[in-house]
Amino acid sequence: MKILLAALLLWPLCAVAGAPDGNTLRAHVSFSVTDGAVTSVHVEESWTVSPGTPPTWSIPTRLPGLPHLADSLHAMAATDDAGDVPLNHTDVDNAPAPLRRWTPVRAVDGTLTVRYTVTPQPASEAGGPPIGLIGAGGGIAGETAGMLALPESTATFDVQLTADVSALAKGSVATSSKGEFPVTGKMTIDDLQSIWVLFGPARRLDAPPYAGFALGAPPADAGDLLAFGQRAYTALASSFGYLGMPRYRLFLRAVEGESPATGTSESGGALVTLGSTFRADQKGDYIHDVLFHEMAHNWVGHLSPNERWFSEGLATYVANVIRCEHGLDAWAACAAQLTEKTGWALDSRARNWPMDKMKGAAFSDAAVQRTPYGRGMLYFAALDATIRERSAGKKTLLSALAPVFAGREQGKPITRAVWEAWLTDAAGPSAVGTFHRVVINGEDAGVPRTAFPDCLAPVRVRVRPPGATAFADSYTWVVPAGCRPTVAH
Repeated sequence: MKILLAALLLWPLCAVAGAPDGNTLRAHVSFSVTDGAVTSVHVEESWTVSPGTPPTWSIPTRLPGLPHLADSLHAMAATDDAGDVPLNHTDVDNAPAPLRRWTPVRAVDGTLTVRYTVTPQPASEAGGPPIGLIGAGGGIAGETAGMLALPESTATFDVQLTADVSALAKGSVATSSKGEFPVTGKMTIDDLQSIWVLFGPARRLDAPPYAGFALGAPPADAGDLLAFGQRAYTALASSFGYLGMPRYRLFLRAVEGESPATGTSESGGALVTLGSTFRADQKGDYIHDVLFHEMAHNWVGHLSPNERWFSEGLATYVANVIRCEHGLDAWAACAAQLTEKTGWALDSRARNWPMDKMKGAAFSDAAVQRTPYGRGMLYFAALDATIRERSAGKKTLLSALAPVFAGREQGKPITRAVWEAWLTDAAGPSAVGTFHRVVINGEDAGVPRTAFPDCLAPVRVRVRPPGATAFADSYTWVVPAGCRPTVAH
């Protein structure tokens, strides 16, 4: 599942006098290995500062799925042109992401260099969003947010990221969602903390503009999963259209044990954590659903500010429609996943909760956290049916949304006001009221028979959600005889 972390990863930034636009920030990583496993990641960063206010740098104390992030950094030391720089550090309890901040005791001039060691996150914590660095298959993968303590600055840096993988197995790669190492370019700190990185002896599939990488031994053949990713990329690019064929990089890390099958997406790539074996409730098409969902986020994007019924609901909808329309899986696989996701919305104690109430739920409360996925999915399916009916079949949900998505690419964010204006135009004057009742406030709404393709037929069932005193309607999904993919390959 994708948890959009933008708000959580933006630890407080202040305009630092010693970090002007155009300053170069260099970061180099190397590794210690014991018995074939990465045990430490060594980081060296440097940037030029000017006399005046001492620079500060920080990392979140914790993030979802990464409860001990700051404590995983050890032996923080700094030097400048004059020699060793004594440091103080403090833990700042700032919402939404508490942080650990380092501050020089004296003024710093010239080039500031900081060095520290990162202990990888244990594989036992691999069930959350894959931000932290976790070892797999003799290598390691994660996100820069889970390894770099970065300057607190709003400046744009000329970034140079380099890596030494000589301690890893022969043939190891150093790659990222921005391309192969070294990684260079103009970046803000926000950009720099949002890069997937993978180091080690990876299986890879290069099919530009798509590329896939896999560490470890997943429960299905790694080559087959990367090839599925390539087909998913083609299906998504052709279905959404507005991005053309963008560069995209998929990363898989397979840890020892049962597969958590969790992932997170950033622009241009996704990282998915698998295990070495399936759980009892998983099959190959379950992994396909996770991969397709995470990849879909590259095209779905989000509202400004993010609202999970949109980003997660639309990604869940397309993963259970486009995937089987294009023949990547049989319709029965999408029907099974659709039944499960419908249960997330309708067989949940948060079934009728307003969205604002769900925002207050603990991150670990999976039953509540996944309710927007199912509610959004069902809403978008019904909205697609409305748009097709109003346009006499000339438009679909995705074709109607294409101009809004294209505008976002041109710097016009999709705010709630933009969304509601589009909704009125696409689905009629009553559509905004329906949206507020059903999505925002949690009012029950039936699922039209035409809400999904003909090869996905709803069967009404009765459920009693946890904590409820009465039964209510839900749905399972079946596949009528004779269904075939609707998009030829």
